[in-house]
Amino acid sequence: MAAVRGKSFCLEASTHSGLTAFDMPFSSSTTPIDSLAEYPPWFVAACVTVVAVVLVWAAAKLLKWSLYVLMALMFIGGVGLTIWLFFK
Repeated sequence: MAAVRGKSFCLEASTHSGLTAFDMPFSSSTTPIDSLAEYPPWFVAACVTVVAVVLVWAAAKLLKWSLYVLMALMFIGGVGLTIWLFFK
């Protein structure tokens, strides 16, 4: 049988219902990276993939709108320069 890696959050049977005071840590010295070790590797990889896709999508949207602004400014500048040169 293969070794089980990580803690499966969806296959464990709960021994109690609801939240108790023992479930909530009051002070923890763990970092967010340490808390990821509790989850299965496939779940962490899936979450990282989703976050990476959203970040790339947001960067693409930002670049697209910055190009639209640049084209509009170039158009306004060209029209302004043309009018200025025409009446000079």
